[in-house]
Amino acid sequence: MQFEDIIQYFAELGGQLITPQETFHSKLLNTDTFIFDWDGVFNRGEKMDHGGSPFSEPDSMGTNLIRLSYYLKFGTLPKIGIMTGAKNEGAQYLANREHFDFIIRGITDKNLSLQLLLEKFALQPEKVLFVWDDIIDLPVAKWAGTSIQVTRKENPLLNEFAIQHGYVDYVTSSRGGEYAVREIANLFVSAMGNASTCIEHRMSYSDTYQKYFTNRNAGKTVQI
Repeated sequence: MQFEDIIQYFAELGGQLITPQETFHSKLLNTDTFIFDWDGVFNRGEKMDHGGSPFSEPDSMGTNLIRLSYYLKFGTLPKIGIMTGAKNEGAQYLANREHFDFIIRGITDKNLSLQLLLEKFALQPEKVLFVWDDIIDLPVAKWAGTSIQVTRKENPLLNEFAIQHGYVDYVTSSRGGEYAVREIANLFVSAMGNASTCIEHRMSYSDTYQKYFTNRNAGKTVQI
């Protein structure tokens, strides 16, 4: 499927492209860093004992496909990490298991989280894609070059605010906990133009995939 076909596919499911398609495509191609909020993105935002919340393996595979796609196109790995206001063990577990570059936990002021992240990494905002779902995330959504909001139709005031102020490029068709991260992975991989190649390498566990996987797993997650 071509990028325009993927956009149309998710539009029919309720996805909303705010930025013109050609511009959005260019933004995805320019991305080299992915920052994910946790609650309401990888899950529905419901909390368990001690503030924990889960993730799904389809979404985890989505983050893997994003990194593999980038690797196949550019020969290097993108940066990827989690920024969450909660001290969530599930987020920490996923970041460690998947060898994300960073995780920021337990800071409810996302302005401060962003400041700490920028002190650690020399990120260029126009190359950063941020995935978010609620008001607390707006400082980073405003700053990032590409902003994807995980849908919640019960948020009409926030949704309108984000669109009016230019803080969002795309609103997913999927809610948090319903594989919104995997939807975003489909968008990114299709923009890279190597979706079939990604699937084939992962399916066959090819030499190329094993080289990517070794490089990926050589990294250690930085706690910020």
